[in-house]
Amino acid sequence: MMSSLDDAVGNITAKLLEKNMWDNTIFIFTTDNGADFSEYSNAGNNAPLRGGKFTHWQGGVRGTAFITSPLLPSSRANTSYSGMIHAVDWYKTLSELAGVPVDQTGPVAPDGVNIWGALSSGGPSPRTEAVINIWGNNSGAIRVGDFKLYRGFPGSPDGWVPRANLQNTEVQVPKPCEEKPCLFNVITDPT
Repeated sequence: MMSSLDDAVGNITAKLLEKNMWDNTIFIFTTDNGADFSEYSNAGNNAPLRGGKFTHWQGGVRGTAFITSPLLPSSRANTSYSGMIHAVDWYKTLSELAGVPVDQTGPVAPDGVNIWGALSSGGPSPRTEAVINIWGNNSGAIRVGDFKLYRGFPGSPDGWVPRANLQNTEVQVPKPCEEKPCLFNVITDPT
């Protein structure tokens, strides 16, 4: 599967170069959630983050991505960015880069913010909060700055997948936040 994906990305890139379109391209490769390591899949590992797909834990909502583009400053090549970005930010960012105004395209303005300035400079994200999810049973999570508040059932699986060299290490898993809300600093305690 990965080999086929690698070939497809190479084919797309080659075609953009062949058609002289690469110089005006922003190539974004991203995910919508952390890896799934449920009993049905066991296809990923989000360590050191707790949880996976279908959870509010950082391992379920924090994903990886890469961006490459001649439109990015060369100083941003081979760097990483840890600012807060939400999936809805891509719509606003890419629309504004294309010169398409989106604030009046529906009954309410889009939730996203334009993150291009932060990505291209390495500066702070304009996003300071994100609603992670709200489920109908009074559970959900919200992140404001470095803090994330959980209320109710945060999803399953709950816990960590140990790294290979930690197989015999016991990991303490706090109780989920069903009895009372839980507050975490996602920078110092990235659960």
